[in-house]
Amino acid sequence: MATESLTINSNVNTLWSVYDYTNITASGGGTAIANRLDDNKGQQWSTSAPVAEGTVTQVDIDVRHYWDDDAENVVKPIEVKIRIGGVWSSAQTINTSASGYAYTMATFTGSWPSEGFIDFAFEIKPGSISNSESYFVDHVVAPLLTYTAYGEHTKKVFGLGESDNTVGTIAWNSPTNIYTSNDLFAAAPGLGTATLSEYLKATTLGYALAGKTILGIQLVLERQTNIATMIDNSIRLCKAGTPVGDDKATTTPWRNGADRFDIYGGPADLWGTTWAIDDINNSGFGALISAKTIAGNGVARVDYGYFRIFTEDAPPSFIPAWAVNANRMIGA
Repeated sequence: MATESLTINSNVNTLWSVYDYTNITASGGGTAIANRLDDNKGQQWSTSAPVAEGTVTQVDIDVRHYWDDDAENVVKPIEVKIRIGGVWSSAQTINTSASGYAYTMATFTGSWPSEGFIDFAFEIKPGSISNSESYFVDHVVAPLLTYTAYGEHTKKVFGLGESDNTVGTIAWNSPTNIYTSNDLFAAAPGLGTATLSEYLKATTLGYALAGKTILGIQLVLERQTNIATMIDNSIRLCKAGTPVGDDKATTTPWRNGADRFDIYGGPADLWGTTWAIDDINNSGFGALISAKTIAGNGVARVDYGYFRIFTEDAPPSFIPAWAVNANRMIGA
């Protein structure tokens, strides 16, 4: 387990009287302030992304703050939320101190892949503020990540993108745009509840693994849509170009209006089938992505994607003594 502290680098919204993120990046360097006009408003800030590749299991938001009521420090509940991969958590409640500025920590636990922190933000929300009151935030250590680095793995980006009509009727435009993260998209327009996209088939990863046992497969997609009701129709892997194993499609909506990294599988997930080294090295290994809506019509867009293949060294082959000593007596 390791811990990493991220750096606050921007305002997500600007609701409080004094909100600039530079005021809360160091103790004593400035103050974010909510007054009577800002009661029940959640001020949001975002941070840099982590550098480590791994699974985050705990996020701590440590807030140095106090509540002033006519020069009297009072204890008040404050709500804190976090956003990971475009999804907001439920709120945690922390309290201000009756003795002036003090640090109070909100702790969130779960299991999140590190890609989700490319789109990380947090919110601090006071309750009702009277005319005589103000809420001050001097410093936020945000967030402290507790993570476990991924084990041995090999990461490869998509090498070939094409539209595959095994499912659906709407072809993907510009399917080769999925090789790099640059906001140039493979797009399937005009999708609806009964109008499904074809498979966006992403293969030719260029793996050349040897002497390894496959432990798990993780697929990472950077994507977005222009409608709040776009969901997966089918998310599968292909072996030698043929669909195999589990369908990982979920009913979680694609992010509307901005990219988000969505993750399927993981370090111990073989997608319901077996994999040999040659299956992964084959140019026909890859992903199959199809989308639909649950209401209305929209466009599915995929910007970029890659695989992580989790492995361990294969055990050495057992060579019996009789084979080694075939031409001489044991012990000679």
